[in-house]
Amino acid sequence: MRSILVGLVAVLATASPRAAATGELVTGVRADNGGAPYAGDGALLTTISPNGDGRRDRARISFTLGEAAVVRLDIETVRIHPSPIYASTTRFAAGRHAIVWSPPATTLPRTYLVRLTVVRRDGSKSILGATTAREARAGGTPVIRVQGVDASFDRPSYSSGAVARITVATDARSLRWEVVGAGAEREPALESGSTDVPSTNSPFHFGIPTSGLATGVYVVRLTADDGRTGFAPFIVPPGQGTTNRVAVVMPTYTWQAYNFEDVNGDGWGDTWYAGWFNRTARIDRHYMGWGMPMSFGRYDLPYLGWLARRRADVDYLSDEDFGRLTGARLARAYDLIIFPGHHEYVTAAEFRAVKEFRDRGGNVMLLAANNFYWRLARHGAVIERTDRWRDLGRPEAAILGAQYRGNDGGRRKGPWRVLHTANAPWLWFRTGLADGSLFGLGGIEIDSRSPSSPRGTVVLAEIPRLYGPHFSAQMTYYETPRGAKVFSAGAFMFTRSVWDPVIAQLLTNLWNRMVQP
Repeated sequence: MRSILVGLVAVLATASPRAAATGELVTGVRADNGGAPYAGDGALLTTISPNGDGRRDRARISFTLGEAAVVRLDIETVRIHPSPIYASTTRFAAGRHAIVWSPPATTLPRTYLVRLTVVRRDGSKSILGATTAREARAGGTPVIRVQGVDASFDRPSYSSGAVARITVATDARSLRWEVVGAGAEREPALESGSTDVPSTNSPFHFGIPTSGLATGVYVVRLTADDGRTGFAPFIVPPGQGTTNRVAVVMPTYTWQAYNFEDVNGDGWGDTWYAGWFNRTARIDRHYMGWGMPMSFGRYDLPYLGWLARRRADVDYLSDEDFGRLTGARLARAYDLIIFPGHHEYVTAAEFRAVKEFRDRGGNVMLLAANNFYWRLARHGAVIERTDRWRDLGRPEAAILGAQYRGNDGGRRKGPWRVLHTANAPWLWFRTGLADGSLFGLGGIEIDSRSPSSPRGTVVLAEIPRLYGPHFSAQMTYYETPRGAKVFSAGAFMFTRSVWDPVIAQLLTNLWNRMVQP
């Protein structure tokens, strides 16, 4: 965002009577867009859409100085901590002034914190702007919401034939929408249409038809009349009478846990990752930015593309869909359940279901890491993070074979090293890999075998000492007396390189083994 242009203009040159009388350095802080406010805007929250149409293209932060001072402006993004994207310093006389931010059209849609640091002639400072999520909740911090084509569905999945209700916030005049399959984006749109935007000052709703859509993961692509684009994903679960024997469960709860979209406008994401004192998140939010879950392109999309190219006969489920099924029903319907992405957050119903499915001889494949780690409680459209499953006496390794060991935020990655091909010769078939061979590149978060792992759990490959001694990522496999087969990749990024011939062959070998009852 180096090209961000900030204009600094003095609006009034006379001192504020109130500021002069009280001796306060800064008073009357306000945020506005110089035009019509968007729904939800207030004295300290303003919405802009910098698309060059002359409406709401810039934000203005106004304030009154009780005496001459130097004012430093910081525009900041927030995930866990504030991170400045622009700073400027200007000397002002006493009086009413405004700072104008005119960002480029490429600015990421989200909320931005405004921080003003005001320095007197004697060097003393006043700082306006929260530095923590808890402070932000107390109010008093100016916030700028940059709006794009912000779209979200009211739930993560819709049965085929239902009308998917989408909510859009934009100041475009009209939109064209298209439904495409995730992993098959280059194929023609499955459904399409257009709609006028009835109000450019508030969100609106319309329906996306799903008739004729097979079970799958879909993305609605919305294109505004000015060329801006937004996205929103949804899932179509299987209908009654499905004959597919493989289910793919998408981590929709984890998607929203890592969604830093700021609905209440305090500048901080509405998730516990933006402040651990917060324990809840909503599942009906727009995904921050252009509208897709964080890291979807790295963690989820490659394997969805692999399945699409394979024309695999599978059913797709959201966390909610999966949690409505008992292990007994799952065992009657499926031979294999695949968790392709980051499945960190699950409800008690999901935990019971996967355990009972495994106990009845069902096969389970986990292609990422740090799965089934946190217990969630569901309250309508709100999910609440409660406890770690292992702290409740239910360690995830007892089902999955391996469990979360650590992470370093992705700073270090490394290849898996084959340990003993004799433990699973079927996995290495036609790969050219032998004991000691290296393949792939994994990391970010890692799993390892634990004392809770079922008897007979073997380590097929590992990324040794990735984060230091005793921090190795371990790819594990075990079978139960009832015939269940359970595979865990042990680290993120295993499926990202599906184009690599070795990884592609490994995935094929894994598929061929795991689909067998």
